[in-house]
Amino acid sequence: MKKCLILSLLWLCMANVVFSQFEWVGDIEFNSYPTKLHKTKSNNYLVAGTAKEVQYRYWPYLSLLDSSGNLIKSEVKHIAGIEHLIEMPDSSLLVFGVWGCTWLTTGFWKFDKNLEIDPTYSAPSGYWNTAVVLSNGDIIYSGNQDIIRKVDKYGNEIWEKPGGFGDGDYVLLPGDSFLVAGYNLELYDSSGNLLDIYPYELEKIRITPQGNFLGSSNDSLYLLSQSFEVLNALAFPQGVYLEDFDVNENSVVVLTYSNLILFYDHDLMYLTELQLDGRIDQNQILLQNDGMVLSGRTKYGTTPWYQSNYQPVLKKYPFDGNAPSTTEDVGVISISQPSEIVFTDEPSNIYSLTYKNIYATVKNFGNTTVNKLNVNT
Repeated sequence: MKKCLILSLLWLCMANVVFSQFEWVGDIEFNSYPTKLHKTKSNNYLVAGTAKEVQYRYWPYLSLLDSSGNLIKSEVKHIAGIEHLIEMPDSSLLVFGVWGCTWLTTGFWKFDKNLEIDPTYSAPSGYWNTAVVLSNGDIIYSGNQDIIRKVDKYGNEIWEKPGGFGDGDYVLLPGDSFLVAGYNLELYDSSGNLLDIYPYELEKIRITPQGNFLGSSNDSLYLLSQSFEVLNALAFPQGVYLEDFDVNENSVVVLTYSNLILFYDHDLMYLTELQLDGRIDQNQILLQNDGMVLSGRTKYGTTPWYQSNYQPVLKKYPFDGNAPSTTEDVGVISISQPSEIVFTDEPSNIYSLTYKNIYATVKNFGNTTVNKLNVNT
């Protein structure tokens, strides 16, 4: 794992470190929160996010790690910003991205399990905001064109008709009917026909082992029966907001904005809670049998913000939260003023400033030897 510190003029990078649970910090190029965290069928972890600006564009990245947190592959992809990531029945990945705003241009890309573009897949033309993958690999697209389109796993059109559903999370039900979360909870059959609408505004939806449904908004978590009646609801105290949640065969776990982890049974009855180290600003959680995997963003360096480096992080915790803490391994003690500033008037009304002899004093606060230091202007 590389840990880096971005200054206004300098990049300072340290060597790889691996902790006992596991902790992975993204490359210097990846400076945002992860937008997607997914556990694959082969028990690997896939992290998606946005890389730093390159030629006035922010390209997304995909990073694949094994079950122990070892990096398998990490690449910046020259596609639109990743909004949805869906694993197909054959373990390939369907990625939905947005160029700029959702009402401008959208696109779908299909990657194989090695994160390479699948050349056999033909993406649909038009403007789409979400896709539902059926059990056989067929895909139903919906967009802002008041039409829905069904294609096979290669992108060949099967049918197209009027209709449309929201761009929220979805769950696939037996018989390939599906629920889509959004301003309302909508139920569709496998042909894309709207069967019913339920008045729940939700951002994420999951199925419990008992066949009930869990749905979240920013300040509430709802337990719905199989007939979509409210069985229980959690309203969090003022100032406590739900960031993410997950469910497995043992319990339900809730991640809040303040890194507070709350545990419930499948009836949403309180079990216990855990406060995580605030050095990592967590935004997504996966509940495992032996612990929790969280993604978020961490900062290296000292305040103010322009003397720090923000990077994505993926970390696995045991249920007691007793995992090695992220620390400021490399910090800046001081930055000197330049000894000289040279102003140059270039042709075509272009001006340049050259700062000479700027010195930074760097201290290693951690226990790991810094084997490499890069200084780039």
